[in-house]
Amino acid sequence: MLKNLRNKKKHQNESDEIFLIEDCISEEEKCNNLITLEMIEDKQSDNTKNIFPIKNDFQTKNEITSENELSKFETASEASFLSSLENFSSDKIDYFEIPKKKKKNNAATYIRAGVLVACVGTFIFSGIKIINWYVDSIKANNIYNQIQDEFNRTSALSAAKVSIKNSKTLTLNEMIGSDVDGIDFTPPELLSLYQDLKKKLNDAIQTGKYPDTIGWIKIPGTRIDYLIVQGIDNEQYLTKTPDGIENKHGSIFADFRTDKIYSNNRHIVLYGHNMSDGSMFSAVEDFFWPYSNWDLFNTTEIQVINPDGLYIYKPFSMYKATKGNNYIKYEFENDGQWVEFLQNIYDQSLFAGWTSNYKKYINKSTKILTFSTCTNNMLDEHERYVLHAVLVDIIRDDD
Repeated sequence: MLKNLRNKKKHQNESDEIFLIEDCISEEEKCNNLITLEMIEDKQSDNTKNIFPIKNDFQTKNEITSENELSKFETASEASFLSSLENFSSDKIDYFEIPKKKKKNNAATYIRAGVLVACVGTFIFSGIKIINWYVDSIKANNIYNQIQDEFNRTSALSAAKVSIKNSKTLTLNEMIGSDVDGIDFTPPELLSLYQDLKKKLNDAIQTGKYPDTIGWIKIPGTRIDYLIVQGIDNEQYLTKTPDGIENKHGSIFADFRTDKIYSNNRHIVLYGHNMSDGSMFSAVEDFFWPYSNWDLFNTTEIQVINPDGLYIYKPFSMYKATKGNNYIKYEFENDGQWVEFLQNIYDQSLFAGWTSNYKKYINKSTKILTFSTCTNNMLDEHERYVLHAVLVDIIRDDD
């Protein structure tokens, strides 16, 4: 008590508000608050930067509620919380969308979109073209394999060539003599094979299966081994097989100006596509490859068989031609124009080869077979591979 009185007197001297802590709080709370005050004073004395607020909202006796009232309040709060949970649903949640930034449509965006569409379109178009080409290639190969089986073409000419080579008494030149328009003698084996093939060619024409057939072309050592047809113009068989089926491989066909009687022609032009699968006249391109052209030009024998006879040719001239080069000329007013034409095509040849003694063939009696196929040059769609061959031998059936 004496201590309290001294404190009271001290506060009065300092003109401070006088209050008794024991009048406000219990002994236990008094101790806790005193400890708190001492901790704050210690921290302030250490000059710390942290400031801790002093809790001075002390409860008075009038503010203290009974334990029963507190229990009732807690129970009511808990019930209210549980009730709010039961009544909660997703419908009561307020949703909001984050606004998207609007893209600016400018020229670059449209250009990129256009390029993308063009690339996709090109890819699809190219894919369709490749598939169609592949399907056409399979169909064409099947058709031409069937035709070869029907005519038994390969075995017939192979046997014919062997018959000539194995003749013990006569060479080919001795068989035909000096006149290429005549034949003095034909080995019985060769004659039999030729007659068989001639009959099949005539049957193909008469039955209407291959109505426009005029003969067969073969270049040994290459894939050129096909039926020759002739249409009413040079477009008919450009995309049709000999049986009239539409196919991009087309046929090997003679110029529509060719005389039906084969021997009446000074100049015969054959057309065929240069297919990337190696078929049709693709082998003509081999004559222009550096690794093979010399051997092919000097050693190749070209065989054409038709109802009129078996015609043997050898390469005479080869070059690339484009629009304006009239290498397919058919009409000549006189022998002089024909001889001039022969000299012109020989002069264009990439090399002479075996025909160094070319003057032997620059005359009015010379007969030429010309192969024409595209070079597939994207910069010049009119460019063509041209191979001219000169007639050197004929084997005929005199019946």
